[in-house]
Amino acid sequence: MDKRFILVDDVKMNNLMSRLILGTTYPDAEIIEFNDAQTGLDFILNDYRANAKTHNNVLLLDLYMPDMDGWEFLDVYQNYPDQIKQQIKILILTSSISDEDKAKAKKYSCVSGYLIKPFSAEDIRDVFQ
Repeated sequence: MDKRFILVDDVKMNNLMSRLILGTTYPDAEIIEFNDAQTGLDFILNDYRANAKTHNNVLLLDLYMPDMDGWEFLDVYQNYPDQIKQQIKILILTSSISDEDKAKAKKYSCVSGYLIKPFSAEDIRDVFQ
């Protein structure tokens, strides 16, 4: 099965680092990036509602962004149809080492993991185990 990564982070350098790690680890993976949460949400709703994907879909979500942060993203995403949510595994990708943030992330059933920036190839391989 093909792999697709969706990056949602407002810092372009973070997305570049993620692309490098993902591209080296999974050279054939599709990587789509968004610098704002709302555009990422719109893409997911439009792209995944229309037809089921046959990819391993992983979304790497930053928590602290202007306009709409990762928590607000998750609040909206939780209300998406199950058909969409079943297709995407969400990983928080943040610089926050806060135990409060980690605990809050666990309260979202759609969140599968919590990674600290920068993540390693091993961290991302564990997602597919």
